[in-house]
Amino acid sequence: MKQSYTSQLFKILLAGIILSACRGTPTTKAPIHLNQNMDFSYAYKAQEQNPYFADARGMRPKIEGTIARGHLIDNPTLQLGKDEAGKLVKTIPLNVDKAFIEKGKDKYNIFCAPCHGGLGDGKGMIVSFGLVPPPSYHDDRLRNVEDGHFFDVITNGIRSMYGYEAQIPDIKDRWAIIAYIRALQQSQNSTEKDLAGYTLSQEELDRYKSAEQAAQAEKERAAAKLAAMSSDELVKMGKELFTTKTCNACHSLDGSNLVGPTFKGVYNHSVEFTDGSKTKVDDAYLTESILNPSAKIVKGYAPAMPNFRDLLTDVEVKALVEYIKTVK
Repeated sequence: MKQSYTSQLFKILLAGIILSACRGTPTTKAPIHLNQNMDFSYAYKAQEQNPYFADARGMRPKIEGTIARGHLIDNPTLQLGKDEAGKLVKTIPLNVDKAFIEKGKDKYNIFCAPCHGGLGDGKGMIVSFGLVPPPSYHDDRLRNVEDGHFFDVITNGIRSMYGYEAQIPDIKDRWAIIAYIRALQQSQNSTEKDLAGYTLSQEELDRYKSAEQAAQAEKERAAAKLAAMSSDELVKMGKELFTTKTCNACHSLDGSNLVGPTFKGVYNHSVEFTDGSKTKVDDAYLTESILNPSAKIVKGYAPAMPNFRDLLTDVEVKALVEYIKTVK
């Protein structure tokens, strides 16, 4: 009888231990790791020293005579957008058809439109946050560059734009984006000859007529507003626009050189351009520089300024000019 009672007690105790071990709460204690192997090896950061090597460099140089997997350049025209002499290729080295352009459109809307805009006019979403607008694809400079230029920029980046090689690893996708950019350029710069044989419907005619009337009404309102503003009001507005439109990212007020020329004392002074010509900085020149910055490039500076023609009203352009005139 006593042995049966002891046996039952033992079974109950054993069941309690088993159930307590299955309570479902994960342990917070680290597991016992007798053999460390390389599970907890030290990870060196970029440019950090590593005393293990004779040169103490953590980042190891490429081994001479070897090529990393996936980095073999056997077709520079396709893979780099350059010929064997290192010059940018003029045209896309692939067959361009409707499907290829449609593929480029999909990739463009994902990776490019947030900055460059749906029309490629540089009025993407980032501009509304006060960031520097990218150049418009419809500027003559970018309409006439080689296709290889676009490929190089997409791959490696340029100025404030970083490269998209990692985000768009398929080389053909990058070329497809370029094909779509060319389609955008063509859509915004078509001639009457290009439209020959195409007849607009009455609905399209009415829509375009309404848009023209709205644009004309806006110009008239802007002209009336400009006429009603005093010089002091324009200068105050221009000073605010200098910051909100990110002019201060490229142009200084203290004489220091940034991406673009300084505004300090520039008015009424002579400037020299890359072609050797010179001009006096007046209202007309400042206005042209804002609306068509690629028309004249100041010597010593790259053509990096985007076109603000569609990003500023006539009043805002006049306000910026009046403010620049006051910077001494």
